[in-house]
Amino acid sequence: MIMRPGTRFGKLLVLNTLRHKVDETHWRSRVQCRCDCGNVKLYIPANLKKGGTNSCGCGKANDLTGGRFGKLLALRRGSQTAQNKVRWVCRCDCGRETEVIGTRLVTGRQRSCGCMMGFKGRPLADLFWTKVSRGPGCWNWTGHLNRKGYAVVTAVGHPELVAISKTKRVWLASRVSWVLTHGTVPSDKLVCHRCDNPACVRPSHLFLGSHQDNVDDMVKKGRGFWQK
Repeated sequence: MIMRPGTRFGKLLVLNTLRHKVDETHWRSRVQCRCDCGNVKLYIPANLKKGGTNSCGCGKANDLTGGRFGKLLALRRGSQTAQNKVRWVCRCDCGRETEVIGTRLVTGRQRSCGCMMGFKGRPLADLFWTKVSRGPGCWNWTGHLNRKGYAVVTAVGHPELVAISKTKRVWLASRVSWVLTHGTVPSDKLVCHRCDNPACVRPSHLFLGSHQDNVDDMVKKGRGFWQK
């Protein structure tokens, strides 16, 4: 089904009709539309024709601007999730701004940027080192690891982390270990591992280097994907 560009369905303006081949005999059409709120998405043609779809979903969300939810003050509408849930840009009483899904605010599931998550005034070092298993060699992080196996810290909103960056949400644990031991990390430097163990946070196994230093170290140790 081809729809003429410029055709309007409620808040949706047709931009283009895209077709792709499903198999040898079947093709599938999707209509690219821009909503009045600015979102551009693909829609099933039949849903547009029958009137079942007339916006990107932005009209379904209540305006939470100015509302207070625990320590969070909703400032403005933010981005949308892949499931069309509206996020709201909120300012926490600790000073940090964060985006929160509207339903989490309304239902009370989220009431801060994360600064209420068990910190209770405890120093970052106390929280951090309790999640470290100190062995004779590497000191492995017992908390969360990302999909590449690197230790990460999600103590969002802790005052000591906010003081370093008000926008960063997830920190590499090796970087936090360096900050706690040696101080801040220059903006043009990375915290690299001498031991090549991404879960290790032992300060003596870490060193500062540029991106090129990190690549050179990888090649020197034969860790490049082309060297395996």
